[in-house]
Amino acid sequence: MPDRVSTLGFCARFVVRAIVWSYYAPVRITGRSRLPDAPVLFVANHQDSLLDPVLVGAVARRPVRFLAKATLFDLPVLGTLLRALGMIPAYRAQDDATQLRRNLEILNRAAEVLAGGDAVGIFPEGKSHDLPRIEQIKAGAARIAIKAVELARDGRTPWLVPVGLNFERKEGFRTALWIQVGEPLDLATFLRGYENSKQAQRAVSAEIEIRLKRAAIHLDDVDLAPLLDQLEHLVPRPGLNSPGPLARLQLRKRIADAMNHFYATDQTRAAAAESMLRAYHSELAANGIEPGSPIMRFRRLRLALRLFRDAVL
Repeated sequence: MPDRVSTLGFCARFVVRAIVWSYYAPVRITGRSRLPDAPVLFVANHQDSLLDPVLVGAVARRPVRFLAKATLFDLPVLGTLLRALGMIPAYRAQDDATQLRRNLEILNRAAEVLAGGDAVGIFPEGKSHDLPRIEQIKAGAARIAIKAVELARDGRTPWLVPVGLNFERKEGFRTALWIQVGEPLDLATFLRGYENSKQAQRAVSAEIEIRLKRAAIHLDDVDLAPLLDQLEHLVPRPGLNSPGPLARLQLRKRIADAMNHFYATDQTRAAAAESMLRAYHSELAANGIEPGSPIMRFRRLRLALRLFRDAVL
């Protein structure tokens, strides 16, 4: 029976990854050389629900046992598939508050798997969402990390690796996808300065948040998302490898980081720039012009050729 399950899991991984890589295009993975040759706890932002574990597993190039909400395991076909892939059921308080104690047991089990040398994955935000930000980090990832360090043997201490999943349009077919592997964290070294488990748990959660924000597109103030969209059409793209959708994702990340910086360090200038930007786009709208319109990006012959191409298409 175990051989049959492992064979099913291998086939499922192969088929699902083939489908995913066909669905997204182009795809770019950066930072993969950072992956340590050690037990790894992968933490990733969660924007595309069931497909996100497949993406992280493809980046890892090794089986990754993800925590998935327990209710999915009750579904006839999907439950069988999740078990074949080695997924671990997670019992969330918002699904069933009576199962919270059982969830602590599951976290300990995940820590044992990690300490045993395997890779474990978790979405520390605890939910999938559409916001261009990293939501509050739940305590589960830190608990797994701390327990795994306690259980580690033979010097095979676990590392934590953040993974940023950045989509051009996650619901669109053949949409661009940029996966950025963040800076790994040696958990044993990081935890040496903390004797109190509560302090250690808070410190690990805070570090996960910091590293995920560096790897994924994140806005401190999600209400500024419309401004982020507008700035993408105005900011030049020096140093980017391609003018295509992957470069747009990198640009979007660069702009979001700049917005976070200036709103935190010079709010007066940031607010003034925001006011000018809103006035500019109001004037465009009054004249029936979209910010990304060809008339705003091209001149003369290039504009004529682009308009002719769009008309033909």
